[in-house]
Amino acid sequence: MKMSGDNGSKDRKRDFVPANDLEKKLARIGGGRTTPLKGFNFLMNSLVIVLVKPSGEGKGGGDKHLCLRGPEDKPLLAMFSSPERATETMKHHRAYRQVVKMPGWQVVSALPEDRGLVVNPGAPVGFTVMPEELQKIRKRFRLGGGEGK
Repeated sequence: MKMSGDNGSKDRKRDFVPANDLEKKLARIGGGRTTPLKGFNFLMNSLVIVLVKPSGEGKGGGDKHLCLRGPEDKPLLAMFSSPERATETMKHHRAYRQVVKMPGWQVVSALPEDRGLVVNPGAPVGFTVMPEELQKIRKRFRLGGGEGK
């Protein structure tokens, strides 16, 4: 798993206040006090947030769930650990204004195989998992993958 090391300045990371237990765990990963796999395990068992277009707006024109582009233009589902982390992204992606909370394992198991994951994009804590890495993690956690596009 690749940690998002460029998610903010050192001052921003130092001033970061976790909104919940999941963010405390993510901060420990960024500080090297726990492993990414342990943090991912906690993520899988936590309620997370995904942003979606309201009903009727996702038809025919792109993804219903907010996906950002990662290296090599690979699609990454944006997932958030708290409403506070989702708010900033919602300002930049106004079509995705509906908040859906669900267990992390459910999000990961439903993702198509060609999708990766970006947790808390732009926030001081978070990480990116490319599609290939996510497939390995699914096998480890015995989660099914989506059917693809």
